Amino acid sequence: MMPREHGSWAVLVAPLLVGQAAAGGGPAGALAAFCAAALGAFLLRTPLQSALSAPPAPGAGLWLAAYAALAAAGGLPLLLVYARWGLLGFAVPAAILLAMNLRFNFKRQTF
Repeated sequence: MMPREHGSWAVLVAPLLVGQAAAGGGPAGALAAFCAAALGAFLLRTPLQSALSAPPAPGAGLWLAAYAALAAAGGLPLLLVYARWGLLGFAVPAAILLAMNLRFNFKRQTF
């Protein structure tokens, strides 16, 4: 279960690559963990929306669990191994925006 918005992949990948180049490198493990966390969080929205709808799409729960596991597999090392606690400052607003997006999608509104 993949997002239908094709241009959104560029919005995800380009800042990751530009940020890595601008930072002048860094630990390869931290970059891999951040890419996994970002990709998992990005992919999570589509199956989450499907799982919350009635009736949910077949397999939505499985995809939701897989993408959440990918996000956690990247996010936990960033926090526990690389001590990148400042990333939580981005995660909390992102979660709020995700909740707003889901709410407006279910009401068929835009913001």
